[in-house]
Amino acid sequence: MMTAFTRTSWIKWLQTRGLPAALIAVGLLVGCGCQRNAVGVEPVGPASVAATDGERADGRPRWKSIRTLVVGDVWAASPDGRYVATIDEMRLRVTSALAGPVLHHVALPIAANDLVVTRTNVVCYKRLDPASTQIAILDIKSGKWTRIETNASIWTVTVDNSGDGIWMSCGDHTVRHYPKLDMSANGMTKIVLTGYGGTLSADQRGCIVTEALPAGITAISNEAVLRWHIEEENPKRLSRVMVTRAGATYIDSTERSKPESHTITSISPVTGAPIWEIQHSGNRINAAADQRSGMLAVSVGTPTARVTSKLYAYNRDGSSIMDGRGSGYFTPLLVGVSENGHRITVFDGHRGLTTLSDSGSTLARRMQLPSINPEQLRGNFARLSSDDHYLFIQATSNQVHILEALYEE
Repeated sequence: MMTAFTRTSWIKWLQTRGLPAALIAVGLLVGCGCQRNAVGVEPVGPASVAATDGERADGRPRWKSIRTLVVGDVWAASPDGRYVATIDEMRLRVTSALAGPVLHHVALPIAANDLVVTRTNVVCYKRLDPASTQIAILDIKSGKWTRIETNASIWTVTVDNSGDGIWMSCGDHTVRHYPKLDMSANGMTKIVLTGYGGTLSADQRGCIVTEALPAGITAISNEAVLRWHIEEENPKRLSRVMVTRAGATYIDSTERSKPESHTITSISPVTGAPIWEIQHSGNRINAAADQRSGMLAVSVGTPTARVTSKLYAYNRDGSSIMDGRGSGYFTPLLVGVSENGHRITVFDGHRGLTTLSDSGSTLARRMQLPSINPEQLRGNFARLSSDDHYLFIQATSNQVHILEALYEE
């Protein structure tokens, strides 16, 4: 149910706003991939440049393993990294991520197959079931349950930018913002979309929603007011939206018939206008953006190539920082980007976790993790806490490794 944009739809978007198509210029800028800049469309805010005051490549560890948790079919961590919750055999288990025993292990009051965790609550729900229209909310501190009736099937839920509320897309074409999670749904606002809401990505201004039937992407304010909307001419494309606290916003798009081909487009979070884009092809492509600088990193895996995996990095303005680092002895699979882009964490084949600087220098020696096979990792296997302090890696189908960032004293 996720969509993206063709170049034609971007051009039509610009033309409808009075910008001549002659302003759209494309050029081949990056080897093994290509980059296009929408000339005349300025980035929002100051463009980040490659850092010159990054960390020294002194070999000291950048991550420390805290613990490994057993999880069920679905799991989630709170934005601040304090809690991990999982559903297993219709029971909810909530654990302190850093240390200590299980906080709650209780039966679910409703049928549920998915969940999200805010800073203080766990929200459980059943996806895409017209007969299941309630969400169940566990207060982590008190252990008490409350419910909210939505009167519609629930498609997707995500935590809002504050970390306290949630965004929800429903089968009645609505997207809803619950800034407070109580039985009265006090303060809830909603907007009706033309299509069905797919993925939800909360940003500082509200939420960006991918739509299906018809396809498109819509940005909504925290008060559930339309910010902008772009139609998609190709419903067979899939996309996910990456947002950052720096304001940089990216759309990672593929087509069902060509899942190995990715187009990543930088857009304005204020207007939705395209700023620049890159293209990469590979059997496994991972992309992530640094929250504070907006820097983008992409690992491209091609098992049949002489160098089976390469790492690329781009400033917020689209300029290249790292142009395909990789070799027969270094095969990076991107895990995450943190610390203003100064730390790029990757799996180096079966050798362990390696941390690089934004210039490509190796900051830390490889860190071995148990039960890690990069070839068997799921799509969204790694998640960073909102402050970059904690890293969660789903190593196997039922294990999550929790790591803490280390800093020079």
